[in-house]
Amino acid sequence: MPRLADGVFLCWLVQRLSGAPITGVSKKPCHEAAMRGNLQRALQAMRTMPAMSPRWLVYEESLLHCERAAVTGVLEDLHRLADGLPAAPSVLHPNSQPYLPYLSASQTSQ
Repeated sequence: MPRLADGVFLCWLVQRLSGAPITGVSKKPCHEAAMRGNLQRALQAMRTMPAMSPRWLVYEESLLHCERAAVTGVLEDLHRLADGLPAAPSVLHPNSQPYLPYLSASQTSQ
């Protein structure tokens, strides 16, 4: 997931979903500081979105290093936002199911 590590795609996605520009994005970051800056800009923009759950937005280091759980969680919450659903609970529950609207309920329980 190296394309996610630089924060450019995440900034683009958040801009598309929110309709608000994110200024100061480094389009071709070469250094970790620029990548971190992009990620921080995207996270800050997501924190201002009322329908965005805060549950994964605190894992900056995990997102910077593209740890699967954090990246999947943020993308899932953005998917919920794009579909017009309310924010997911801010606390993770052990029995919660992923948001997969394109699969039927019987397929997600297998």
